Amino acid sequence: MIPPRARRIASRLGSLILLFQRSPVVQMLFPEAKLVGGAGLGELGKWTVATVAGLGAFDSVAGATTIAQVAPSAGSTTVPAKVGQNLNFIFQLTGYPDTPGSWKVSGLPAGLVHANATNNAVDSVSGKPTVSGNFTVSITAYQKSGYSGDKFTRNFTMNVLPADPVTPPQEIAVQQPAGINLTDAVSVRSFGTTKVGTKGKVFTFTVRNLGGMPLTGISVYKDGAHKQDFIVAKPPVSSLAPGASTTFSVTFTPSGTGSRSGGIHVKSNDANENPFDIRVAGVGSP
Repeated sequence: MIPPRARRIASRLGSLILLFQRSPVVQMLFPEAKLVGGAGLGELGKWTVATVAGLGAFDSVAGATTIAQVAPSAGSTTVPAKVGQNLNFIFQLTGYPDTPGSWKVSGLPAGLVHANATNNAVDSVSGKPTVSGNFTVSITAYQKSGYSGDKFTRNFTMNVLPADPVTPPQEIAVQQPAGINLTDAVSVRSFGTTKVGTKGKVFTFTVRNLGGMPLTGISVYKDGAHKQDFIVAKPPVSSLAPGASTTFSVTFTPSGTGSRSGGIHVKSNDANENPFDIRVAGVGSP
């Protein structure tokens, strides 16, 4: 016959064991913690002490079950990212005797995709975030495939910074008169009628850099059937900072009678208007 005091101790130990067994944390950490049926008082006491000691180890000893960040910031619970830049967020389940059969990730910002590894202790998220802000990303490792069996969840804060400001490239604008933009390869400037051999109208053209990068390699040349009739005074500078401008002039001095024509071209490092072409025309009179 078991003494009353021993029965009370056994009852308390049994309740404690049952409580531990129903805890998901204990089941994840100690898969062997199953219901002990028919165990004697001594065995129950030993098992309970071992379980409590195991819980203490989970709290304080490296190697307890956890999901850890491998990259880009190893060991941290904060994941750094930036809008428009590639992110490869790698994480790993450690301290658990089984290899996860499946993974689930929630709370990702737009632009990122979960690799959804199976039967692997390592999983990842990759892509280019499209929105900035702080996001709570919840990661769960499941013991079995199909998101079943024991599971362990850990949350990470994904800090997505805004994209770096985009500096617009250099952009040429040619104006005549100042403030009136010409259209590349379309605009025509007519100098009117001038007596042959005399100086006629002088047009001043303004070159501006509307972009965010330096406009360089600026030069002016001419061509056409009567190019000699259009005298160009070249711009004083060959480079313009963003927002800066310079000028050059063209004087019509016809060398013959009738219609005279030519082309004025402004070279630079502009991406799609190099050179910038302007048609010029005039009439020479006797």
